[in-house]
Amino acid sequence: MLEIKDFINIGYIAKSHGVKGEVQIAIKSNFDIENVDFSFILLLQDGGLVPYEVIDYRIKGVNNIIFKLLLIDTEKQAKDVVGIEAYISYDDFIVYDQSSYNQLVGYSVVNKEGKTVGELVDIQDIAGNPLFIVGGNKQEILIPINADYNIKVDDDNKIIHIDIPEGLLDINL
Repeated sequence: MLEIKDFINIGYIAKSHGVKGEVQIAIKSNFDIENVDFSFILLLQDGGLVPYEVIDYRIKGVNNIIFKLLLIDTEKQAKDVVGIEAYISYDDFIVYDQSSYNQLVGYSVVNKEGKTVGELVDIQDIAGNPLFIVGGNKQEILIPINADYNIKVDDDNKIIHIDIPEGLLDINL
């Protein structure tokens, strides 16, 4: 079963669009739609997440996207899902750029064991290598922003999950 904690809430279906089953999703204001591969959208229906394949989408304004989803083919079907929360998989993120990461300052940083490492206090780019600057118990910890570290962001709980390589924290302490 799909667990809601494994997905990111991006907004909700604000209204139907047209007569061919398109829906307009109001995107959360802090969500960066430029860095997402929208291949599937999950809708929270009857207490569970139901995946819908994205056939097509287009950005409308600043915080709205119009989607054509597989299996929603009529205006009535589109109206039936209005108000439902929409989610995507963490795997649908393409890459964060430094400006996107800046919005994460203040989030807690948690390692793969679930232990809080500290709070993200800054982002620095040193010689083309962006780093998370994390305020730890003893001193600041430098963690490279690297896709291999399986970085997952939980905006709802303001947590950054990072698979920090063994020994990296020891170097910083």
